[in-house]
Amino acid sequence: MEEKTAERLFLEARHALLQAMRKLIEVDSKVKLDKLSAKDSKKYIHALQVGADASTAMGQTIAAAPNDDDLYAQMAASSDRMREEIERQIKIVEQLIARQRD
Repeated sequence: MEEKTAERLFLEARHALLQAMRKLIEVDSKVKLDKLSAKDSKKYIHALQVGADASTAMGQTIAAAPNDDDLYAQMAASSDRMREEIERQIKIVEQLIARQRD
């Protein structure tokens, strides 16, 4: 794959990741931890931990890219996987928000 094409694909994946992160921040700001049941609170914390683990894996994957040609492809794939994980977190958090006790 040509480097410019690979770079463009990475930038598109990174943009989508940043949009998902923005949405997660927006959704997280609506969580009232004191209004969550104990079960939902654990689920929320677990979702955040899974996201942190995915972020660590993303860094390791990028660091292990064997050369510059593969680097953009690895960064794009890692960004896509991280975005997917964030989108899962958003769904979990939105469900928890809906069940918050008033």
